[in-house]
Amino acid sequence: MAKTGRSARTAGGEGSRPKPVRAAKKVLPPRGKFVDDDEGRLFDDYARKQRNIPPPQRVAEVVSRLLTKRGYTNVQAKSELESVWQAAAGPTIAKHTRPGSISRGTWEILVRNSSLIQELSFQQTQILRAVQQAVPQHKIAKLKFRVGPIE
Repeated sequence: MAKTGRSARTAGGEGSRPKPVRAAKKVLPPRGKFVDDDEGRLFDDYARKQRNIPPPQRVAEVVSRLLTKRGYTNVQAKSELESVWQAAAGPTIAKHTRPGSISRGTWEILVRNSSLIQELSFQQTQILRAVQQAVPQHKIAKLKFRVGPIE
């Protein structure tokens, strides 16, 4: 039996790996067909400097990165969190508080005065459950109340 240069494994059998996709190479004339050595070196240099151009990126990925980079996603998330806070805390408390940032599962809430912080600490578990049910994707584990400016 004559050898074909390919083993049984790479002949498209069960254990074969897919071949990597490569850019089509420009067919150059054989070395002896050049007019002179300078032309041969020119073609060799050209072949060495060819670069693989990556495939184009998906528009959805580009737009998503742009929105994140510019901060537009934070604006949308902030308005969503404000409505969740108003629903969880109630309209009376929401008038005197303002939701802040979320960091490592802790949501910081700015409160007008310290007496309201004490009242919120009594209701913290009920409010936290309501928030976790409303926005589970943010994975809020703790509420932190702090006196701060309310607009």
